[in-house]
Amino acid sequence: MERDFDDFKKTGLDDTVEDRLEEHCSKYGISPLDGVKLFPVLARRQWLKRFLAHAEFFKKTLDVPGDIAELGVF
Repeated sequence: MERDFDDFKKTGLDDTVEDRLEEHCSKYGISPLDGVKLFPVLARRQWLKRFLAHAEFFKKTLDVPGDIAELGVF
């Protein structure tokens, strides 16, 4: 299955791992909502690193007035 929405360079191994994750979720009836709840367990290393980086950026802006706009410069 083609997955290029997350902006990471993919290898054949990445596709294999992501296919296995998808099969696992289907086999055990893990819904998208359950997948979000299980994010720390199901997340790939690259996704987790990006999530943690965004969380750190967010924490740095808590005392800054205004809104946050992410413009794809990660």
